[in-house]
Amino acid sequence: MYNMLTICSLYYKPKPTNIKGTFLREECSSIFCTKAGFNNSFEWHTEKEAIEEYGDIITERAVLIQSKENYNQLAKDMPKYFTTNTPSFGENIIVKGLKNSEICVGDLFKIEGDHSTLLLEVSSPRKPCYKIDKKHKCPYGLKGIKRHSLTNGLSGWFCRVIEEGIITETDVLIRIRQPYPKWPITRICMTLYGKGDYKIMNACKPNWSDSKESLKELINIPALAYCEWKEELEELNNKYNQ
Repeated sequence: MYNMLTICSLYYKPKPTNIKGTFLREECSSIFCTKAGFNNSFEWHTEKEAIEEYGDIITERAVLIQSKENYNQLAKDMPKYFTTNTPSFGENIIVKGLKNSEICVGDLFKIEGDHSTLLLEVSSPRKPCYKIDKKHKCPYGLKGIKRHSLTNGLSGWFCRVIEEGIITETDVLIRIRQPYPKWPITRICMTLYGKGDYKIMNACKPNWSDSKESLKELINIPALAYCEWKEELEELNNKYNQ
């Protein structure tokens, strides 16, 4: 198993201004990462309304990672609309070295070397919103980048910060633990958002396509984020049990 992710670039979201744009980010060479994410990065999950609705969202979605591999795949799949200009998913970190099919919920990554105590745990795939299509000026619905990246797990992944620490653009993330190898980002996305009728697929509605046993197995993974993932799975499980 290949266990390294090389950091390509780091981004934070500056304090909101009158400047218009989607997923505006400033690049930085190093930044301190707290339990809530990058220091002084004004992300949605740190806003009052998000915390009031979801509680643990501030830690579940602390850091958003996207990969060069995902960018390249999207450029190949949707060349008419997608370019490899970065960052275009609102990510904090862009990495290279592993495919999305090799990243699993619960994976634990540390910074190579002894200069940082940062420890990250993969909490969920990133569920893209309509802003992805808006950013790339592509159609909404079935033919959009939002739909394609969601189904195929190409939107990146969120991480919790287990231990705070500094991160730099020259760092390497080393995977030190993979407790749930059966649940890569791709499988989670494909089984929850990969099949359904036109209305389901067009609206990006959840529709479980695996067994009830596997649904319960995924729900019971402690590392899986509640916001947008475990909440959807629990709702589907309740319908099955009615």
